[in-house]
Amino acid sequence: MKTCIVDPYRKTAAIPLAWVPLEAILVRKRAELQARLRNREPIEIERNIDPMDDSRALVDRETAITLGDKDTELLRQIKAALQRMADGTYSVCDGCGEKISLARLAAVPWALRCIGCEEEFELAMAAEATGRMGEQA
Repeated sequence: MKTCIVDPYRKTAAIPLAWVPLEAILVRKRAELQARLRNREPIEIERNIDPMDDSRALVDRETAITLGDKDTELLRQIKAALQRMADGTYSVCDGCGEKISLARLAAVPWALRCIGCEEEFELAMAAEATGRMGEQA
């Protein structure tokens, strides 16, 4: 098995050669997200006299929080993928235990599941969300 080192934070000596371009993408994306989160503007809470300005400020605040949450979650997924590379479990589906295709990993290098298991997972999450919405009504 040919190997190569890309991630300076990885403690293991090497990873399979097929993973090297994927690791490079993950490392680059991790750095990008860390910089974006580090340089994020603080979220300010302000009160305006005009109710329309107040509404606009609320939407802006909620949008900033949502984007920060998404970046934080993606960063967590990327760090977990790099850890799976270091552990040698990268490309093993969390759902069925089979190999995740390189095409899938090329599209989503932080993927935790193969396409089939991901579709099942998303359907289950959608059904759960729909159930929760029905309970609230």
